[in-house]
Amino acid sequence: MDSAARINKWMEEIRVIDGGMGSECQKRSHLSIEGHKAWSCRLLKDDPNLVCDIHKSYIRAGCDVICTNTYQAAPHTLADALGVSTAEAVELMRHAVRLARRAICTVSQEERLANRKLPILVAGSLGPYGACAADGSEYSGSYVEKMSFTDLVCFHKTRAEILIQAGVDLLAWETIPVVAEVAAICEVMRRLPSAAGWLTVASSDGQTTVGGDPLNQVALEVQNCHQIFGIGVNCCIPHALIGQALANLASIPESCEAGNEDGFHPPPCSVRHKCTQSEQPPHRKILILNANSGEMWMPLPGKGNKRRGHWIWPKSKGPAMWSKEISKWTLRRLADPLDRAVGSSNSPLIPLAQWVGGCCRVGPEQINSLARWMKPDEYRTTLSESPEANANHYLQRSSAKRRSSSVCSSGVKRKYNLRRSSYPSQ
Repeated sequence: MDSAARINKWMEEIRVIDGGMGSECQKRSHLSIEGHKAWSCRLLKDDPNLVCDIHKSYIRAGCDVICTNTYQAAPHTLADALGVSTAEAVELMRHAVRLARRAICTVSQEERLANRKLPILVAGSLGPYGACAADGSEYSGSYVEKMSFTDLVCFHKTRAEILIQAGVDLLAWETIPVVAEVAAICEVMRRLPSAAGWLTVASSDGQTTVGGDPLNQVALEVQNCHQIFGIGVNCCIPHALIGQALANLASIPESCEAGNEDGFHPPPCSVRHKCTQSEQPPHRKILILNANSGEMWMPLPGKGNKRRGHWIWPKSKGPAMWSKEISKWTLRRLADPLDRAVGSSNSPLIPLAQWVGGCCRVGPEQINSLARWMKPDEYRTTLSESPEANANHYLQRSSAKRRSSSVCSSGVKRKYNLRRSSYPSQ
């Protein structure tokens, strides 16, 4: 099946993506992950069995897409971080794909996939240049000022080719901070005609990337790259601003709105990009969402470069609440196949994510809770079995009418508040 046929098929599917690989490695490994130049990629050399075990945990939790442990990997930077040759680093990246395939095979033999409606896909995870540089620049994109467009294209093309040749089904470009790097990635995809994938950017305000580029501009950059079939946000997006981010990435023009007491501070209208009718993307992209857990980092004073502090949950939040928050912006399969059209829409007025997973500090438990909500046809939850399922079914049937009330930023907030009051407590 060629890439166009695969993309057309995937765009009709609702899928659950896995959660954070790095945070699970930190949680389960006795080795030092945080602060290491290779981050979780060090386990490709030092503890590959743990990487495979983490993949298996996510598959058992119900995800339909698992991402390889290659987010921070590039041949030269990985070789330097692990003290191996470039050829060995390339082989480690290939081995990451084999570990993901092995996990799928193992869980399949356990007969845990009998109720699955879709085959599990392996996505080759590729972070921005700054993630491989291991200097924190992935959250600012400052490196693009020192790199040429050609340098960025060559860097990403080399990594993508390794994972494609190793057998990934698609590529997952994640946490991209600036539109210049988005453009380079689009060029890479055009040079690899058999490739397909999604792209997510890092945004902390729902309006711009962490590098300051308007999200509408990102959408316009991606619109003519047919091989990127999905666009979205991952990592640091605040849960309350997910709807605004998805609306902007769906190229919905938003009103000129001032900041508010909730901490929403959009860029000035004079620099905020607006799509005209002629600029609307001719090729539909599905929306992707991979949000963090919602925890906040509280730093502690200390000497030296070592980061000290701890994670805390905001008031009225917690690990059991993650799937509840994320499901507000998520498409859901319906238990009755005849009702499937109710849960999916191509209308730009309903910016809901179609492929959804987690990012930092989101583990298999949270993914399992999300999977049970998104895929009731696999978990066979009937309306009579669960009050929560009954409420969710009601929300699914009535959501289209409520969401169409407004597409501006304030409308997204009104929709969020309405749904929050109707959603059952967990």
